[in-house]
Formats: sequence, structure tokens, C-alpha cells
Amino acid sequence: MPYLYKLLFLLCITQRIDANKFYEQINYNMGDLLNLPSFYMPLNLWPLSGSIGTHASGQHIKLQFPSTIVGQYYSTNISMERLPFIRRVRYLVETYQIDRNFNKFIRLVSLNTTLLVHVRSCDKGVTPDKFLKHYQKIAKKFRVTVLMGQCHADERFFTFEKANENLKKSFDLFSNLSKRKIFIIPCHSPDDGLKIFSKASNVLVDEGGYAALGSLLTKGNVYFSDRMKLFTDNPDFFYLIGNPVLLWDNAVKSKHKTVFDQMAVVQSSKCIFETFGVGDGAKRICRNKLTDHCWLMSIGCNGDFSFEEGIFQRTKCTVHVFDCTGNWMVPLHLQSRVFLHKKCIGRENSGLYYTYPALVEFT
Repeated sequence: MPYLYKLLFLLCITQRIDANKFYEQINYNMGDLLNLPSFYMPLNLWPLSGSIGTHASGQHIKLQFPSTIVGQYYSTNISMERLPFIRRVRYLVETYQIDRNFNKFIRLVSLNTTLLVHVRSCDKGVTPDKFLKHYQKIAKKFRVTVLMGQCHADERFFTFEKANENLKKSFDLFSNLSKRKIFIIPCHSPDDGLKIFSKASNVLVDEGGYAALGSLLTKGNVYFSDRMKLFTDNPDFFYLIGNPVLLWDNAVKSKHKTVFDQMAVVQSSKCIFETFGVGDGAKRICRNKLTDHCWLMSIGCNGDFSFEEGIFQRTKCTVHVFDCTGNWMVPLHLQSRVFLHKKCIGRENSGLYYTYPALVEFT
């Protein structure tokens, strides 16, 4: 690499926080506090609106650290929102005042010639070789690399001292790859890290909820290692990324792979969106609007019943599917609550085509 290349390290070490009844020891673990594991695939591992423990911890942060991003987030009425509601997080990060000593790094990561790398190692051991190989491949495109990492203080995986030792070893691995001078710049809160994420033009991430949250805030390119596949497989997460680049073999390089994918993302402060189905069969609906006696109309299926399968397994709703373009049968195990009508929606009632009010009558 040319001599002018530099590695700048942003070391974010979070504050310790007193324990409460939901956790033996609580720390400012922003990824969990903002419910990022709810984006994991398969779905339903974490509730979209957050758990009792998540909300209790958020309220604790609100009282102890009211000026933090999480403290401010939980100071608002979030009862009808998906947690996290990304537009709210983006606003809080945008209005967050970072220490002016970091302004030079904000300017640096905003350049198209800079790559920001988030290093997760504190609770997972030292950075794996595969991620280092991703870095070597991607870094060739950029003149400057900025490394950013932080350690939780909850000590569920390692002691705080051991976690920071892992982080230092990981930084050394990147340093050995570049053989350039290293600057380690203290970053005293995860809030600062999110601010830096939000200003970056190019980001490389490896694993974890905090990396996922930073990716959602990044306006430029986000390079995902294969350990982020748990997140990127979820369309609710993937469609919120500015310009995702998947680094593993056989990955889909463009998020606009179908006509439906090119439609605008719909967000509502009163709707907790949840995706049912996979691939082209996936549909997003307001999960909090579904009651035990609800029914849904599914327009078009092309023989793919993954949406109906999801509704059947995760709700008590009845689904009426309308598609006149093929000869299919509803899978046997779904037939008690999923009904297929060989009819399509049209401007007028003619042949197999019916207006929307007419289709409703069939249900």
C-alpha cells in the first residue's frame, strides 16, 4: 500500500451501568436495548415490539443517562411502534452532538476514498481470519481505513479487561495487514459510534446488533460479511439499507431483483411491520392490526404459498388467495384456513377478472 495510507482506530468503550432485576449486570449495549435481534432470520426469535426486559432496561437508561440516544428514545411514546423505529433513531443520531474533537474523523469517513470498518471482537474473541480476508479484498479500493470497535461492559462473555484485550489483538491483526502507523482514538460512548456510522460513505461490518444498527444509519455503501446473513436475509432489514453489498459466494448483489422490490418502502408510526413468506412470496403487513378473527386477501401467489404458510403458523387468521394465472392447490396442512380462488383483480367483472369489491364478496 502507498505510504500515505493510514489506519485510524476509533475505540468506543461504553459506560458500566448498575444492575436491575432483569439482568445480573446491565450495560449500555445499544444493539440489545434497541431490539436489533428482532431482525434475525428466522423471524420471531425476538418480539418486534421488544420484550418486558428490553423496555425495563430502556427505562433504566432513560433515568440514569437521559441525554443518551437510548435514553431519549425511551423518553417518547413507543407503544405502537416497531422497536427499533428506524426513522426515530436516525433523527436522534442526526441531532446528537458529538464531541468536536471527532469532527476530523467525521469528515474523514464521509470521503468516498475512506472505508469505515466495524470490528466486533470483545464478546466473540479475536476477529476471525475470514473477516480479515474480506477486509484485504475491499480495502484495496480505498485510500484510508478507519477501524471502529467497542466493548460491552456486561461481562456475559468475557471480563471487561479480557474483552478489551481481544479488541486490541484484533486491531493488531489489521495493523499487521497494513503495516502502517496506527492511531487509537478514544470514543467514549456507542452514541459517538452511531454518529460516525451515519456520516460514513463506505462501511464494512462483520457481526452483531450494533453493526446492524450502524448499517441502517449508513447512507452510503455497506459491505456485509457472511456472518451478517442472519440480518440481510430479512427483507424488513435489507430494504432499509442504502446500498448493500453482500460479500459471500452466491449472494444476490442487487436488492432490486424483482419488480416488487423496486416499490417504495412503506413505514408508519402506528404499524409494526412484519414480513410473512420468503423471496418473491414475501409480503409485509401490520402485525399489530391482526386479531384472532381476522381474514386477509392475498392477491397473486404464482403457486408460492410461503406467505400463507407464515400467516397460518404465526397467526389465527384466515387467508383468501386470488390468482387466475395457473392451476395450483393449497397445501393440505393449510386448507383449514387458506382458500384459493381462481380469480384475478381487474377494472371490471369480466371472465376471471373481478373488481376489488367483487373479490371481497367471495371471501
